[in-house]
Amino acid sequence: MKTIRIHFYILLFFAASFSFPIFSSVAADQNIPPSEPLTMAEAIQIAVNQNPHVKAANFQVKAVESNTIQARSVFYPQIDFSETFNRTTNPMWAFGTKLNQETITQEDFDPARLNDPDAINNFATIFSLS
Repeated sequence: MKTIRIHFYILLFFAASFSFPIFSSVAADQNIPPSEPLTMAEAIQIAVNQNPHVKAANFQVKAVESNTIQARSVFYPQIDFSETFNRTTNPMWAFGTKLNQETITQEDFDPARLNDPDAINNFATIFSLS
């Protein structure tokens, strides 16, 4: 049993001694230049750019700025546009639509037409400024 432990330790020693030069030669083969030390200004800049608290604070500032723009928008004029379409055969609505369109004729007062009008279409476009 002692010989097995001795063989194990010898094997472990050789494995460790051969593995480290292999890793160092891989790094040497890649021609990685040694890193230069950072200046204090560069270190501060990296810390500020990668700090999650600073990033969160920047997002909060942007949110407040957009809320300010939204709050000021009530002082700007607002232009609204809407388009509606109606089609009806209801006697009251059909007669009223013709009156609103100013397209009523003498024949539209015929009682048969008043009680059973043809379908009428109405488009309405509205622009408003407030």
